[in-house]
Amino acid sequence: MLRAKKVGRPFPARIVFRVIPFAVDGEPSWLATTLLGHEKYPAAKLVGLYRQRREIEMAFDEIKNHLGASGLLRSRTASGVRQELWPLLAVHHALRVMNTAAMTGPAVDPDRVSYLTTVRVIRRAVVVQTAATLAGLQEAMASVCEELRRRLLPRRRRRTQPRMIKKPTSRSP
Repeated sequence: MLRAKKVGRPFPARIVFRVIPFAVDGEPSWLATTLLGHEKYPAAKLVGLYRQRREIEMAFDEIKNHLGASGLLRSRTASGVRQELWPLLAVHHALRVMNTAAMTGPAVDPDRVSYLTTVRVIRRAVVVQTAATLAGLQEAMASVCEELRRRLLPRRRRRTQPRMIKKPTSRSP
């Protein structure tokens, strides 16, 4: 409303919207939208799009707040910004694939999914995805996860010796 006033755009006295109830993990939720046409904008489609949008926002949050991209970008050109963002997106994608592979089927510790193996498998899989459909992408993801689960790292051994603080070495003159 304030932004509309600042640019001189009149703000309507009332807004008509519809509320669509749906469940998230069994908990009730509601989606409010100004897209009123039930035939043109079916509730199931809008809820599906909302869930996709939410996933995208969660991915942005993970990248910005947990992967280290929260600071200002140093680049001052579009190509420089792309150069800074692509590695972050690649790492984020690899980590998500690793987690998906670990949780597909009987869950295993995500530490057993090798990062380097994940990157190599994704590189091979990406080449055939240029004109993929949604079903093709889902099939490719399932295939990548299956391969990663076949190539899990061995379980880590238990420590046999407790960690010790090293004594400082004396410097000889």
